[in-house]
Amino acid sequence: MDLATRLYLAYGSSTKSERNASDKAMVMLAGMGVDVKSIRLDRYYSFPTYVDKFDGSCKVYVLAKKNSTLNGSQKWKDTINKGY
Repeated sequence: MDLATRLYLAYGSSTKSERNASDKAMVMLAGMGVDVKSIRLDRYYSFPTYVDKFDGSCKVYVLAKKNSTLNGSQKWKDTINKGY
């Protein structure tokens, strides 16, 4: 947490499973009562299922893969079309 800007930074890493580490980090944040206001998903997490995990109060920024398609939920389509 940056005290001046009140910015929280959270990440997960693992030598076995990045997805498992990411899921555990999100559970930990929820357990601490931290509301995620924005998140950046890199190319390994740029799938509609990950975007759909966050409600409307969280801005989702996606660094999409080169071969990403618009197949998926409406939230996924809106996120890709906005250029996030």
